[in-house]
Amino acid sequence: MGYFDKLKTALAPSDDADPRSRTDQFTYSITADRGKRRPDRPTIEDATAEYDENPLIHQPVDMWAADVVEPGARADVDYAAEDIDEAEVPASHPEYAGMTVEAALDRWLGECGIIAGEYGRGFTDTVENLLRDVKGRRGTGLAEIVYDDAAEKNRILGVRPFRVETVTAYTRPGTGILLRPDDSPDLFDPENPLRGVSLQADSRASAPTTPAGETAAFVQFDDIFGTREASEVPFALSDVVKLTNAVNTGDVFGTPDTAQVLDRARGLRQQLADIDQGIQAKTFGYWIAQVGSADNPVPKDEAEKLVENLDLDDPTSKTAVPYQVNPQKFEGEVPNVENLIQKEIEYILAAMPTPRYKVGFAGDINRDISTEQKEGYDRTISKWRTRVETAFADAIQQKAEELAPDGVDITARLRIQPERDANPLKDDAFDAGEFSSVMSGVADIAPAGMTEQVLPPATVLDIFLGLDPDDVLDADDPEADTPLDETDEEVAEAFNSLAGAYGDD
Repeated sequence: MGYFDKLKTALAPSDDADPRSRTDQFTYSITADRGKRRPDRPTIEDATAEYDENPLIHQPVDMWAADVVEPGARADVDYAAEDIDEAEVPASHPEYAGMTVEAALDRWLGECGIIAGEYGRGFTDTVENLLRDVKGRRGTGLAEIVYDDAAEKNRILGVRPFRVETVTAYTRPGTGILLRPDDSPDLFDPENPLRGVSLQADSRASAPTTPAGETAAFVQFDDIFGTREASEVPFALSDVVKLTNAVNTGDVFGTPDTAQVLDRARGLRQQLADIDQGIQAKTFGYWIAQVGSADNPVPKDEAEKLVENLDLDDPTSKTAVPYQVNPQKFEGEVPNVENLIQKEIEYILAAMPTPRYKVGFAGDINRDISTEQKEGYDRTISKWRTRVETAFADAIQQKAEELAPDGVDITARLRIQPERDANPLKDDAFDAGEFSSVMSGVADIAPAGMTEQVLPPATVLDIFLGLDPDDVLDADDPEADTPLDETDEEVAEAFNSLAGAYGDD
């Protein structure tokens, strides 16, 4: 087996896929640089500066991030055992003892954020800040999963975003795949005869490991910055949550939307500054004052001091001088660039995640276009909510297992959704009109007597209303929970139509 094959075997656990494709050519080297990936720091610096200074960048990004997390966050919990509806956090837990696991998770989500130098911030505040990095500033958002002890990792205490430009990513050489916690930290075959050769100052023979003994995928302030290994902060892939935007094929880090329009955004700010200067010139004009004459010259310093003291724009001012002064005023012009400015604004906003009509620079956009943009925007928002839920899935599951009693098999899912009301008809997320249309449509198209086979009541309750069919449809239990109060006219009409298709019973 050759060196490269041995390297692949060492770095690829048996349960991982081992792709043959490469992101770059792997060459025989005594350094680990082939396995490192670094974010585009100059672009991040420029994008962050423009985000801070330009409202055409700042406001759309902030609005989009706020829209993604607007419903709030909650945790849905399921138990493998059918006889367990809810479980209590053990009395030994230092924070949430005696609460139900679901209630404890929701409370934790309300106070787990560490942002702006403060503990106790909400999860949605934390995610909102992370999303600003993803779209507006850095292209990649990283958040640390903060444990009670970095070595033991018994309890998750919080979530803290940190700057991606401070890290180096460690990947399997040639593949661009981030090192997994159980990957070997040795990036070179132990039998390599050149292993004992002195490495370069900015190189290393193996990836760092975390206090928990796991192989690091991200390292803050590693030795490429000239710091010692004691100053490094290694993170395993399971220690961070990573969200990216517009990742190029084979890359690890993304690109912010701001990067597409950096030059235009800076240029527009300069144009607006030039217009301000033109307005000032039009208002006050430019003065040229000829002081003295050929026969009576005035020293330059005296002439400059004289002109400085003249208040030529104040009609009440009076100045007496022993010289001949001939002031002349030249008025400036304000360029007619309204159409150009509007085009520049449209160009910049086209790269932003929020539609123009929502930002407030709609121009001549009509209602039909606004409606079409809204539908597309809603789909994009929904997609990003799902991405956030997926990114934090492992952390939420780990937190649920921490809170659950020993021996209880639990599954927890993050939901970027409003807190569910016991009656779905009162839930803000419930669309009565949409539900009515679906129900009426099923009743219209189903063959006679076949509506129940097309869309069983249990499916309606579970999928559309989020209710437990066993609770609602349990005919043997007179005390069964039936939270559906058909007070909404559209919903009542849909149910009546559907009931007619199902039959009177």
